[in-house]
Amino acid sequence: MFGWTCEEVVGKSLSVIIPNRNRERAVQKIAIYHETNLQFAKIAHPEMFGVHRDGTEFPVSISVYAMLIDGNRHLVGFIRTTSEEIAFVNELRAVGSRLTEVLSD
Repeated sequence: MFGWTCEEVVGKSLSVIIPNRNRERAVQKIAIYHETNLQFAKIAHPEMFGVHRDGTEFPVSISVYAMLIDGNRHLVGFIRTTSEEIAFVNELRAVGSRLTEVLSD
């Protein structure tokens, strides 16, 4: 996953694959989620980034779910890149700008 082996990330804090500058924000949001006893939370922020094993950063979205195992509440997090979505939105904006230019001429 993003260049990391399963052994390096499974069972570890999501902070392993979150850059230092975003780590505090992510940890705070997860702590709030944990304290509120919600069953699901999505942490999506335009400035939320993950870090590839090689140090390359990329935009991410994090989903966190609560699970009860033997009466204990555990949080399970899923992280995915949003790079393709952002590229698609940027492409749509560019097409919209070109269309506006053509129509205004």
